[in-house]
Amino acid sequence: MRLFLLLFLAFTFMNEAYPQKTDRSPELKTAIDSLTKHIDVGDFTKAEVWLNESRARLGTAPHHEDYFNLRYNEGILLLKKWQLESAEPILMECLALARKSADSSQLVMANAVMSQLKAEQSLYGASIVYGNEALSYLKSTDSLQYYALTSNISISYLHDHNTEKSLQYALAAKGFYEREERYLELGVSLNNIGELYREQFEDYAMAEKHYRKAIVINKSQGFNAGLASNYLNLALTLENNQQMDSARHYIYLSLKIREEIGDVGGLALVYNTLGQINLRNGDIEAARKAFSETIQISEEHQIYPGLFYGNWGLGKTYSTNGAYTVAKTYYDKALGIAKNLNSLPMIADSHKSLYELEREDGDFRTALNHFEAYSAYSDSIRMRQNENEFAELRTRYETDLAHTENMLLKANQVSQNAEIKRQRIMSIGLWLLLGLVLVITLILFIGYSRRSKSLKKEAALRQELQTQYQTVKVQKEELKELNELKNNIFSVLGHDLKAPLTSISSLVGLMNSDDLEPEEFAKLTQQLEQETKAGLISLQNILVWSQAKTGKGKPDVEELSVASVVNECLTNSKRQIENKELLISTDWGRARTIPADKNQFKSIAFNLISNAIKFSPKGGKIKLKTFKDAEGTYFLVRNAGEGISEELVAKINKSHKVISKRGTQGEKGTGIGLRIVSDFAELHGGYLKFRTIETGGTEVEVFFPSEKRSLKALA
Repeated sequence: MRLFLLLFLAFTFMNEAYPQKTDRSPELKTAIDSLTKHIDVGDFTKAEVWLNESRARLGTAPHHEDYFNLRYNEGILLLKKWQLESAEPILMECLALARKSADSSQLVMANAVMSQLKAEQSLYGASIVYGNEALSYLKSTDSLQYYALTSNISISYLHDHNTEKSLQYALAAKGFYEREERYLELGVSLNNIGELYREQFEDYAMAEKHYRKAIVINKSQGFNAGLASNYLNLALTLENNQQMDSARHYIYLSLKIREEIGDVGGLALVYNTLGQINLRNGDIEAARKAFSETIQISEEHQIYPGLFYGNWGLGKTYSTNGAYTVAKTYYDKALGIAKNLNSLPMIADSHKSLYELEREDGDFRTALNHFEAYSAYSDSIRMRQNENEFAELRTRYETDLAHTENMLLKANQVSQNAEIKRQRIMSIGLWLLLGLVLVITLILFIGYSRRSKSLKKEAALRQELQTQYQTVKVQKEELKELNELKNNIFSVLGHDLKAPLTSISSLVGLMNSDDLEPEEFAKLTQQLEQETKAGLISLQNILVWSQAKTGKGKPDVEELSVASVVNECLTNSKRQIENKELLISTDWGRARTIPADKNQFKSIAFNLISNAIKFSPKGGKIKLKTFKDAEGTYFLVRNAGEGISEELVAKINKSHKVISKRGTQGEKGTGIGLRIVSDFAELHGGYLKFRTIETGGTEVEVFFPSEKRSLKALA
């Protein structure tokens, strides 16, 4: 709001300082005045109507002043609608007309609006040059008109990163307005100084102080447009101080004033600002409504920047809420509007937003395309800025030089005073040339610095994409491991539950027979109970192990009775023991309890006993033993028969899937039992160890530490 508001004041002052000629068409003057009025309040739809009316009344041989004012207002309208490419040739024509007529009032107006155009194009160096040229046509350096223009130029200095110069100009203007008691202009100056403190210095206390002073002045002067701007800027400051209720209060005050004065362009701006505030503070629905209002107003009055920022804001809103498809639709609309406006910064911002959206949505190919487009447009902005500013300065220098040469030719026909004047003009030209060289050097240096920063930023973004890619690779490997875990679980389920369920089915079939004796029925019932328990134990083993593999199986360690757990496992394996006529012996010594998780230790004992039964010959012996030392408790299972191979031990230690080996009577397995034992031992901070007995057979040792240790998560 700062630039347009100040220009309005500057042009008002110009009209006061340089009265218009009286030989103009009254009807055309009325039409142009109406055009100016609707441009100032931001009602561009009505402004278009009065523009066409003014053109119709212009005639075939218009007065040069009427033609200048019409073209000037047409350029201003396009500038405010952000149609910068269309506005530029019209405003350049106005500058040429002003130079041709040598009308100082028109020269000030044309150069001032060209300064505004260059500022909107982010060509702040050229903006400063045009602003200073406008100053050069003023007769006094201590006048209201002079300081109105310096206030505008101070803003270009701010964006050109010359904060010291910007503050110097702004404070000088403020001092003049205070001395002359120009309260309306003082309110504008205080508003802009407040913007300096808020945006550049981030000194929100000082910013608030200046805004509140401006509010008091604008209320006393009845300057509602300025008051609306003060309220909006104060709301942004209060938001920075986390005073959200107060910020919203002043936002709505600004909305109310703009509705009352019919400033539709300002309404679109305030709704967009309200949407940004609500979005930053997590009020998604309120943000969506505010941005929708921005779009509605901008569509009705053809405010194309408002259409861009409204759609961009809705894209950001839906993206924040995770609705990526809807967000992409609004970002694409914003990109289309930016292309129609031919605004390289807007196009670059749109591609950047789409890049961040697609990256967040996981579409890295499309994200990379938008990133490359963003980088290309960013480079184009810098190149265009450098080229345009250089060409602009060169054109202005050549124009001034030609003007100087014409004056020198006239000076040859006058007296000695003209010769002195000629020398003076030549001296000014040389100083101007030196100044141009310095400005060009500064522009090139700034361009190089910005390019270096951009390259660093681009490298950082590429690194971020690479990191995202590596993350996806890791997630893919984790998914592969989870898939293998699923297959292992299905394999165990298929094996460990098939046998009990088959036995249960057979037993139920026998129990349905009518010729069973009570003794036989009781025996079958007992077998059915054993088979059911075996199936439940297998299912419990699988459940506990799967939880451990997914990181949810942290052991609940307690002192367990070894004999109680082992006897339960032996009871559940009674039929297999009897089938092989095995002899079971136990030796608990002093280690009658063991520090372990009950379910996991039960799974360890059951799997080791099942393996011992499986690989024991008929009539063989199985010995179960525990003992303690200073480190912890040891649980051992020894069986006769063939010893375990080194290859099998290596596979278990390396966490590979174990291929099942048939037992002494051809018993099948899943090969997962020892893997379960090894994993549970590690969760307890212990280990699983195998020893081949020289006389034949295998001894398996599981160690449980006596003291509590940090339990590591299962890989």
